Amino acid sequence: MKVLNVTGKFVLDDLGFTLTEFPSNNTVYSTFSEFGVGAGLSEPLVIGSSPNTATFEGGSIVFVAGGNAEVIRSFPHSYAIINGEEATITFETPVYEIDFFGASVVTTSSTDPDGSIEVYDTNDNLLTTIINLEGDITPDFKPGFITINADELGAPGGINRLVMKDDPDVNPQFSRTGVDDFGFTPIGAPGTGTTTAP
Repeated sequence: MKVLNVTGKFVLDDLGFTLTEFPSNNTVYSTFSEFGVGAGLSEPLVIGSSPNTATFEGGSIVFVAGGNAEVIRSFPHSYAIINGEEATITFETPVYEIDFFGASVVTTSSTDPDGSIEVYDTNDNLLTTIINLEGDITPDFKPGFITINADELGAPGGINRLVMKDDPDVNPQFSRTGVDDFGFTPIGAPGTGTTTAP
């Protein structure tokens, strides 16, 4: 980058930058816009290409209408479950990092969020459970995204799967748990400092 001050004028030349906005800065990234509403109900959804895929099973693609607006970050779709459901996201190659927006939406009269996301390593050990999901992930709300890093969780072999749950007993009248703008980087991907998982 060159910064010049010539005759009292500010000039900026040769500016370069690196995209650092997650979750789009991953090897595989999806806003779920490539799927139609209801996809995932009859068969699992797959994002990425082999060997770097994630298979979503148990939930479905939801549209911005019908009480789903708060679980959608990138219009018009996201991947979600409703009250009492459970979905599993399984990675073909264990992953080094996962970034996404996650929401747990309940009726306005409730203050008890009931959505969670469990993180498992390649030996099927539960590493952590994420319970602090946002109540609204729409861009106007300016929510933070969730980052799950295998090294930080003590899983050098990577993360194998996520389990998204919506508790049936906390908000039985209405609840949604969903993810959007979902990105992940497999073990062994350039820049991770990791080697291919065994």
